[in-house]
Amino acid sequence: MSRTAASGGGGAAPQIGGYRIEYITSGKARCNGPKPCNGTFIENGALCLAVQVTINFSTNWHRKHWGCVTPRVIKNLKNAIAHPQDLDGYDALRAEDQAKVVSAWDAGYIADDVVTESLLEPGTGSADTVQTASVPGASVAAIEVSTSIGSFQSV
Repeated sequence: MSRTAASGGGGAAPQIGGYRIEYITSGKARCNGPKPCNGTFIENGALCLAVQVTINFSTNWHRKHWGCVTPRVIKNLKNAIAHPQDLDGYDALRAEDQAKVVSAWDAGYIADDVVTESLLEPGTGSADTVQTASVPGASVAAIEVSTSIGSFQSV
């Protein structure tokens, strides 16, 4: 079902839902996850989630470390895709990474031992209070996009 998802520089359209799970191959991708990780480079070989977005008639992929995926993003994934195995690129993942994806799908959040360290609540080792920024005056749809891709750009 899935194409090889190890491109990391992504051109082809996804098969289902506008999401892709892949390993970064270029080391040039920047994380679009929550702050403080937002804007940092995603290291070569790292597992990431790519979200296809269209802004001002330009379609691009916004990537984030797998550990930067928030419960809201997982909820959006579940609304777009019936099963984690249907996620574009899933078949190309190593077995341990497939298990991470299924575990996050079932739980509704990324396990604390997988969460990007900079997102953990200081002093607790827990990601329970990872905050997503809201945009004053934005519509509900715009806020939904904001939380699912980690950033918002006014059009």
